[in-house]
Amino acid sequence: TSDVGAFVWRNAGEILFAKNGTLYTVSTSAGRPHPVEGFADAAFFSLSPDKNLIAFVRKNQVWFGALDTRVQRQVTQLSGAKPMSAPVISPDGATVAFFAGDEVDESENAPQIMAFNGTRMAVRGYPDPARVAGIGAAGRKLDIASVYGGGLVSIEVSGNPDDLQFTADGLLWSETSADGKTRVIRVAKLDGTARTLDR
Repeated sequence: TSDVGAFVWRNAGEILFAKNGTLYTVSTSAGRPHPVEGFADAAFFSLSPDKNLIAFVRKNQVWFGALDTRVQRQVTQLSGAKPMSAPVISPDGATVAFFAGDEVDESENAPQIMAFNGTRMAVRGYPDPARVAGIGAAGRKLDIASVYGGGLVSIEVSGNPDDLQFTADGLLWSETSADGKTRVIRVAKLDGTARTLDR
């Protein structure tokens, strides 16, 4: 069996997809996938709107690169093994944003946040990702970083964050409560000013 994760059309004839921790490319005419040179370990990724830039997670850090030239740089300097979602890229290619959690507790009896679960975060071994906050998966935040360097702007989030995307003037995402019964939509400016849309 295979474990195909995220996938995206890069152009009319090429698909990029993640499988078993590796980023692959496949032509719709050739039909035989192969690892993307220089980005083979970029399985947790997203592309810019023009499909030329890639943001991805490598060794617990966010990286940013150009697919055609294969030039890439590390964007974050995070300490510890923080679980995070695939980063998303702003329309102008200057900013990336991602969800991150507290450093993983390696003790056997503590809830374990999965290193990656699509665009959501969940506790390892727990069957319902919508309920993870109720059993101790706390300390989540939305981090915003310039691809040119500098510090992170962090916004505290609660419950299960998901659906992260850039808007014309900031970010939009959803948060599902710990019991899975309510869901809110939040927006934020790139300076970290955030609000809930229905409040």
